[in-house]
Amino acid sequence: FAAAGAEAASLFDASAAELSAGRLKELSPQGVSMVAWAFATAGRPAPALFEAIADEAAPRLAEFAPQGLANLAWAFATVGEPSRSTSGGEAELFGLEFGRRCDAAADLFRREELTQLHVWCLWHSLECGQTEGMPSEGLRRRCHAEFTAQQGRPSRLQRHVGAALFRLVGSRPREEVTIPEGYSLDYLVEWRGARVAVEVDGPSHYAAASATASAAQHRAPSSATLLKRRQLRSFGWRLVSIPYFEWDQLHAAKGSTAELQRRYLAAALDEAVAETVVAGVS
Repeated sequence: FAAAGAEAASLFDASAAELSAGRLKELSPQGVSMVAWAFATAGRPAPALFEAIADEAAPRLAEFAPQGLANLAWAFATVGEPSRSTSGGEAELFGLEFGRRCDAAADLFRREELTQLHVWCLWHSLECGQTEGMPSEGLRRRCHAEFTAQQGRPSRLQRHVGAALFRLVGSRPREEVTIPEGYSLDYLVEWRGARVAVEVDGPSHYAAASATASAAQHRAPSSATLLKRRQLRSFGWRLVSIPYFEWDQLHAAKGSTAELQRRYLAAALDEAVAETVVAGVS
């Protein structure tokens, strides 16, 4: 369902309308959580559907397995806006009972589920400013530790971009910088008096699309990539995202590749520095 790609937008919309109209009650707790996961993974926010999911799931939290709790949390964090956990069914869904259910299942969460809970904790506490419903400090520490442990290794593409950044700024940029929230920044550079995070987005950062999909559909960032970008900016980071296909085009263009890379990076860094950011990162 979630892997169908952007060409299935009409199917998602029709399913969202049907489920929002009452069909969710026919689903098991696992089914409800998988619907939320599928729509979030596919990048289909469907606000009415997520409101219905919250209303359906809140009184049934005791029936959800650890995987279901983690899928719900991750899905709402992925599509969520800061106002969402303070009104309506979502506030009830992520109230005190949610934190209690997570703590009761603490020893049963698998590694991937701990990472899902971590991004939810970031959304709930830092983006939404909520404290009610948070798991215990011990579980949060486990989530943070697992999240940081699963950060990736530098790719060949990332190394090429790093070399170009070195030529541009005149010093070697810091690589694979882990910030307090647990995310790893591909590069951290100083540019015109500001710190800028640089993310090199290879093919794995983009949503899977069918062979018949358009170029734009092949270049749609995955839900996890969009989540990371949004959360980094919410934490106050100036951010440059370098898509692999744009970087590859610099090799095919006329002129000196090194000069084209320099201009590309300088323009991207200038744009990031010009952005207005929240307090926290200068």
